[in-house]
Amino acid sequence: HDSSSMIQTRGASSSVANDEVTKFSSLASTWWDPKSNPLIFMNPTRISFIVESLRQNGLVVDSRKNVPLEGLKALDVGCGGGLLSESLAKLGSNVTAIDPSQTIVNIAREHSKIDSRTSSINFRGDTSVEQLAEESQENESLFDVICILEVIEHTNNPL
Repeated sequence: HDSSSMIQTRGASSSVANDEVTKFSSLASTWWDPKSNPLIFMNPTRISFIVESLRQNGLVVDSRKNVPLEGLKALDVGCGGGLLSESLAKLGSNVTAIDPSQTIVNIAREHSKIDSRTSSINFRGDTSVEQLAEESQENESLFDVICILEVIEHTNNPL
């Protein structure tokens, strides 16, 4: 991809690949369908890894608690339909979830309303990590946990 295919976010160029946003937006209606989305089956393993990593780094005191991430602020970059976001919220964290696809974020927001533990997730569509960073320049400690899973292969200029 060249720079002409990169979206602009408030004056900063973005690593968001528009063709990837279009592709994943077309999958929005099947995001939570286990027959269509293998990430659903990977999610428990990813969550266990995240919680254990946070425990090893002193951010989680007792990973056996029902809400081991209570009090932590988490950012899910490239949240898609909210699989990881919802799991982080159910474990007690205050989640902000961003994705460049407003279509998928709408699906995520609707799905999160099913459970009171996930209904407070701050979903933001049409948002790149560069845009969020620009908005948050003054606040160096905005998040305790930042997850960027299954994203780099869908960006412009990943290196």
